[in-house]
Amino acid sequence: MRTYTFDGYGINGADEYKSRLATLTDEGHAQNIGKLFAASPELLAALESVTFIAESMAHLRGMESEILPYTDKARAAIAKVKG
Repeated sequence: MRTYTFDGYGINGADEYKSRLATLTDEGHAQNIGKLFAASPELLAALESVTFIAESMAHLRGMESEILPYTDKARAAIAKVKG
């Protein structure tokens, strides 16, 4: 899994040189979303896991129709990220 870092002004890559992936020029904007960008690989993995667990539990309880509107949105977001 990639590990990105946020240095207060931009997102740095997981390579040995910590290559700059994005520079956020507005300081308030950087503070608000920089940490979110840096955590995105972990957030995506967590969303995939939670979605799988929710669907599995709903299937076991025969409640697929109740959970599918939510897991469909989650799967659409995952697909958007993965391309």
